[in-house]
Amino acid sequence: MEKIRDYFQGKYSKRSFIRLYLPLAVSLYALFIILARLLFPYIEDYPYSWTTSMISRLGWPHVNTIGWIFFSLAYLSLGIFYLALISYMYERFSSLHKFAAKLIALSMLMSSIGMIMVGAIPNYPPNIFGLFHMLSAMLSMFGLYGTALFSAIIMIKESSLFSKNLLLFFVIVMAYIFICAVMMSFGNPSTEERYYVHDPSTPLLLSRPLWEWQIMVASICLISILCFIVPETIEKNKET
Repeated sequence: MEKIRDYFQGKYSKRSFIRLYLPLAVSLYALFIILARLLFPYIEDYPYSWTTSMISRLGWPHVNTIGWIFFSLAYLSLGIFYLALISYMYERFSSLHKFAAKLIALSMLMSSIGMIMVGAIPNYPPNIFGLFHMLSAMLSMFGLYGTALFSAIIMIKESSLFSKNLLLFFVIVMAYIFICAVMMSFGNPSTEERYYVHDPSTPLLLSRPLWEWQIMVASICLISILCFIVPETIEKNKET
């Protein structure tokens, strides 16, 4: 119990974090998503493809009758991992700027709660469950991007304390996610967006799932890069 408490309080070394916790969290998410996809039944008139099917389709209990459980486990495991990141990141960034560190912690808490809710609330056909799923997904993504944005502001301001190459890569991935979000907003909507069905007559670039999948993968990469950038300890900046 003490080790579990220490984990959620961010009391672990960067070495153990990037060699154990981070690979484990990403691997579990990928494994569960792959299992959810493998268990998804073949539907002749609308087969599952990451280019034309939203990620959430893997979590439809009325269609993916067994696989939806693994979809839920994927987001629960990732949400719990992000929950443990809150104290870890706050402790390191607070020595540079306490208010910004609180914004990072709040954003990461939003992202974690959103992902846990995506995993915990079954995504049944359009009703209150579908509404909660949509709101949870939005909370998760806004929280994650807020975490990245506030972190980037601090790191750019105190660039001498961080790896410039990794910081540049971090900003590039942030920009890419923003571009994907813009492209997704131009995507061809359906009558019920929570249950998107791609229109084959439209260009693939207007497929919302194509961009949603890229946003999810890039977001995981973004948090992973942040974990590598942040050093074990950060000396206090006397000017802040």
